[in-house]
Amino acid sequence: MSQDTNRLFLHPGDTYVTNGLMTITTVLGSCVSVILWDEFQRVGGMNHFVLPRDESGGDSCRYGDVAILRLLRMMREYGCKRGTVSAHIAGGARPVWSLRKSSSIGDKNIFIAKEMLRHHRIPILQESTGGSNGYRIRMNTLNGEVVVRPMSKIRSTDWYDKNGNSMQLSGDGRYPFERRHEEPGQIQEELARSW
Repeated sequence: MSQDTNRLFLHPGDTYVTNGLMTITTVLGSCVSVILWDEFQRVGGMNHFVLPRDESGGDSCRYGDVAILRLLRMMREYGCKRGTVSAHIAGGARPVWSLRKSSSIGDKNIFIAKEMLRHHRIPILQESTGGSNGYRIRMNTLNGEVVVRPMSKIRSTDWYDKNGNSMQLSGDGRYPFERRHEEPGQIQEELARSW
């Protein structure tokens, strides 16, 4: 990936879509990212969610059911159509201490991502999920390239720079994240009508 691109680090609960040149990165343990690319429109996006579902019906993108709908909606707002969007899912690691359990948060996060993408008929072209290690993810929104690197240990330096500052957007300095309050049901109905 080019060193000249703007960079954006996604924290848990963030969702970002652009048709511009950006390198989006994140670090995942049991969290999952859905990465979408529309080769026809040249639009890419990614989310980073912590838990599979918000049982309270809230609108936080820290939950997969909300974050995936929001990502799909944002892609549609850039003119993307169902038939031209493909997906890569990553994350959902299972920490060593949870290996004996029948299901972990990571497993549930992977399941919700696959279930929702299947429901919206978005093909999953690549999957880098599970295991006991975390993942570092990079997406180049210029060409849709996704690089996934397993990590044996997630350190504070993966989230913060050497001065202890949270990694943030570099480049134009805008805060580009989707933060509208809407009920997931409203987004689902809107996608069903227009997607």
